[in-house]
Amino acid sequence: NIHEGRQLVNAARKYKRVVQHGTNLRATPVYQKAWKQIQDGAIGKVLMVKAINNQRRALYPVRPDEPVPSGVNYDLWLGPGKKQPFNRNRFHTAWHWTWEFGTGDIGNDGVHQIDIGRWGMNLKAPNAVSCSGAKLGSKGDAQETPDTMVVTWEYDDLLYVYEQRDFTPYRLQAHRHDNDNIFYGDKGFMMVDRSGYRIFYKHERGPSFEAKWQDTPTHYQNFIDCVKNRKSDELLAEIEEGHYSSMLSHLGNISYRTGRRLVFDPKTETFPEDKDANQYLTRQYRDGYELPQV
Repeated sequence: NIHEGRQLVNAARKYKRVVQHGTNLRATPVYQKAWKQIQDGAIGKVLMVKAINNQRRALYPVRPDEPVPSGVNYDLWLGPGKKQPFNRNRFHTAWHWTWEFGTGDIGNDGVHQIDIGRWGMNLKAPNAVSCSGAKLGSKGDAQETPDTMVVTWEYDDLLYVYEQRDFTPYRLQAHRHDNDNIFYGDKGFMMVDRSGYRIFYKHERGPSFEAKWQDTPTHYQNFIDCVKNRKSDELLAEIEEGHYSSMLSHLGNISYRTGRRLVFDPKTETFPEDKDANQYLTRQYRDGYELPQV
């Protein structure tokens, strides 16, 4: 949750630890080339950014509770979460789609695209958030989180929009991968994914770049190198960067669950006008799994 994210940042600062977030797309060279185009004004002033998450997720038919499998320390697995009977629809992988343990796909795969768009424009916390969402492709199954979402984060002079469709065929041709980002400027727009970028103007195509994506160990090597040299400022995804990207995912979910647009204070990382929404910034911790304060 958002409170835990800030505590992670505080702990890293207090104990002088090198902490890397798992948004490994930052190690893909194409993005640096794309950001250079934006910074050089190739599409003009950027006023809207989109993060797109298209893919087809498995369904989880409703099933009864069952005994805890042999070899599973279920109390430890539950951690701070509410004690409840074992069910495979809340266990490995499936936990993503429950509110007690997961954040839905916006906090699973979507956060990677959210991070890219935020990184490209150097965005931090927004001023407000709104969300429309539903279970459309997974209607009637055991998942609690929405498979379809449109989230809007409001910044000064810019809107950031996230679109999620977990019912579509994987890797639609127009998107090349299951997800991408679009930057809309007042002169043109850019589509960028991990294999390249394409710029479009009113009557013509602009500059483009393509390079076949490979999942290299660069992100992990960067972390190891920074652990050795103790230079957190050289991390590709320092923990506060991870906090802000995860925050956007959480904010989208909170708006969905409350059903309303929420004003957010970037300084306090709270909802100053909505006490009900503030309850989602943290959680109730089970005895023995309380959150330390830093």
